[in-house]
Amino acid sequence: DNERVAECYLRDSISPAIATAIAMSGLCIATERFYATLNFAVYEYQEMSYVVSTACVVTLLPIVFYVIGFLVSLCTGKVELTFSCAKPIDGDYIKENIVYIIAAFFDIIFLALYILLYFENKNRQVEYIRDHYDSFSSRFQINENIKSTRLLFPFNIAFLFLLTLTIFTTETFSDDRLLQSNRATKEMRNLIYPLFAIIFPLSYIYQCPIFYSKARTVAAEMFFPHSEEVKKSRRLSALLSEKQRAHFDVLIASWEEDAMKMQ
Repeated sequence: DNERVAECYLRDSISPAIATAIAMSGLCIATERFYATLNFAVYEYQEMSYVVSTACVVTLLPIVFYVIGFLVSLCTGKVELTFSCAKPIDGDYIKENIVYIIAAFFDIIFLALYILLYFENKNRQVEYIRDHYDSFSSRFQINENIKSTRLLFPFNIAFLFLLTLTIFTTETFSDDRLLQSNRATKEMRNLIYPLFAIIFPLSYIYQCPIFYSKARTVAAEMFFPHSEEVKKSRRLSALLSEKQRAHFDVLIASWEEDAMKMQ
């Protein structure tokens, strides 16, 4: 048993279940963005949020099953807690990485699709501002398509980077013995994953003005709850809320007046 434990290696940094979920979620998001681009004039009124939310929940099932399986493994033995004894695969590198290779292949396709959709929506935005300026709903949806595809670029590049790193640092078995990979490569992976988990969310928040503004407000309220900036932000939020309520009251009154005239 001790010899067998010595031949075990640490679990994959990205499990096959997570790689599968990444590919499935990427397919759902790419399909939704492609549909929104083709049907930009009516997409706002089609109530697609329920369909998209359901599809995203379904894509999480592989990860849920993986977590449940890991929790069950905690009760079956000590080795599964930290180590995973893989069956010998005679050094077949493709077979060991087939899930990650397929996920990376689809991720490249999704990234190319987002780039095409981004430029298509940019060209359409120029056309609608120039020739159809009064079509506010269509211009709004085109702008939303541009912002969403632009924010999806770093997501896909990040997933592709993680999948590629996992592929090139995977170890295989040959003659039931673990082949020693380059220790520097393994140390690089162990360093990059934690740094990436910290840097990527921060860079994503910084790239989105809305997220960045909200993150600054939350951080200020957490660490400096009595500062003048926080008090000013609270007063401004309350003032905006009052103005918004007044604005909607005027809109509702005008709609009711128009409805009475039509009767």
